[in-house]
Amino acid sequence: MPKTLKEKEAELTENPLASELNFWDFDHEDRAIIYVDGSIGCGFKVDGVDNECDLDEDINQRTILIRSLLNSLPENCVFQMIYDVDSDFSEEIKEHHKKTPSSLINWISKNRFNRFKEEETHGLLYRPHIYFFFRFWPEEKNVKPLKFFQKQVKFSEDFKKKHQKMMRELFEKALDVESSFNALGLKARRLEIKEIKSLIYKFLNPERAQILKK
Repeated sequence: MPKTLKEKEAELTENPLASELNFWDFDHEDRAIIYVDGSIGCGFKVDGVDNECDLDEDINQRTILIRSLLNSLPENCVFQMIYDVDSDFSEEIKEHHKKTPSSLINWISKNRFNRFKEEETHGLLYRPHIYFFFRFWPEEKNVKPLKFFQKQVKFSEDFKKKHQKMMRELFEKALDVESSFNALGLKARRLEIKEIKSLIYKFLNPERAQILKK
């Protein structure tokens, strides 16, 4: 059936990006992501392991531990692993180039600095980043329909209590995830909301993120 002019105009109308995102809010204090469907979650930065020189037996053993980690993760949760690689060693390179009383050492340091800086510019240095996110749906919904004669203060108190309960549940699950990574010999650190927003922005605007970074 042909579409009407009104329907066609509605298709061509650009919807704001916010309506396409499923994030409702970010809790800075509890480092939590709150989604529009009532689920909550958080993220971790995970330090990887260099296994280039490991024997096959070591790699197989680590594979078994990873399987155990996946089996030990909390139930009724959705998990996502993000792997990213960049060449940002600006802080390390800056710290490397320090003047000393020796002119010979300064000359060597300057040459090393220039070489590392050139390799960084051309993307020849690689730094992997591993991020782990999980999300779950609490059994009790945090927001219920507001009764007609319900007082605003009572509604606020109920909302606050349920929110605190959700954050405690999130904290316990986050501890379980962190313990699972530690058992594998990997260091996992809870991400701050500022870091999570930065990752989201980088994913949605990869080219602009690179420009603003410079």
